[in-house]
Parts: sequence; structure tokens; C-alpha cells
Amino acid sequence: ATPPFSETDAADRPLSPYAASKRAAELLAYTYHHLHDFSVTCLRLFTAYGPRQRPEMAISHFTHRILTNQPITLFGDGSTARDYTYIDDVVVGILAAMNHPAGYALLNIGGSAPVELLALVRLIEQATGQAAIIDWQPMQPGDVQLTAADISRAQASIGYAPTVPIEDGIRRFVAWYRGGE
Repeated sequence: ATPPFSETDAADRPLSPYAASKRAAELLAYTYHHLHDFSVTCLRLFTAYGPRQRPEMAISHFTHRILTNQPITLFGDGSTARDYTYIDDVVVGILAAMNHPAGYALLNIGGSAPVELLALVRLIEQATGQAAIIDWQPMQPGDVQLTAADISRAQASIGYAPTVPIEDGIRRFVAWYRGGE
């Protein structure tokens, strides 16, 4: 499939155990819906971030290492891009999906504006006021060049529309990380 990724794209050949487990859960949910006529909406979250994010996730990890003057490792040339979704937008999407049962549905919940890895680091540098020390490494096997959510189905079915651009989300995250939010 080519980005942006739609819920109708084939997802039968996942490239990682993580992706396989997510697809397996969707199939199990469909089976439960089919057998018990139960409404199930599976949400495909695109790189959720924000306060209380797991410390090994990129934004949290990079922020910590930049603020403590430790190097961050970047794989490839910095051009890989992700569709980051601030937690407030994720919660809005979850609540909207809960309030609109629709039989069986798959919905993308994303920020709808992919950001290159190096640009993400520059946003964290701006928010922290400190420069990153970058340890460049070759691209890792299984890493993808781009993730991007086609959110048109979520927009049409549950009224989903992200409102927190990455620049604001990074500033909010860094403020929280420093204890100011």
C-alpha cells in the first residue's frame, strides 16, 4: 500500500511482530462481531504521543537525552517520516468511536500531517532550547520510510478531526516533561 494508508488497504503481510499482533486483534474482533452481532470499532492509532508517554518512545526518549546532553541515535538520513498524533486528539477519537457504534469498523486515528525524523528533532530542540547531539546510524531492517493516516473514513463516520499540530504538541510535551504543565 502507498501512503496515506487507508483502512481498506491490504494488511495481510505485516512486517513486524507488533504489526502482526495488531492485525490479529482486528481479525479476532471481527470474528467476535460476526458470531455475537456485537458492535466493534478497531482504531488504528498513528504514533500517539504526549504527557506520560512511555520513556522509550522517540519523543520522550529524545527529549530526555537532549535535556541531559546525551546523544540521540537517528537511523537513516533523517528523512523517514511518521504521522504523529497528540494524545488529546487520540482521546477525542476514542470517545467519538465509542459514541458511534457501527457494527464492525476499522478507523484510522492520526495527526494527518507526517513529520520527518530530523524535523521532529529540530522541534524538540526549539522547545527545549538545547541542541541535540546526534549519533547517525544506518537504517534498521524492517523500518518504514513513511507512515501517514488517511483519516477520511473517521472524519465521515465519527466526525474525527485532529486539532493539535505537531509544533504545539511538542511544546506541550516538553512543558509537561519539565514539570510545567
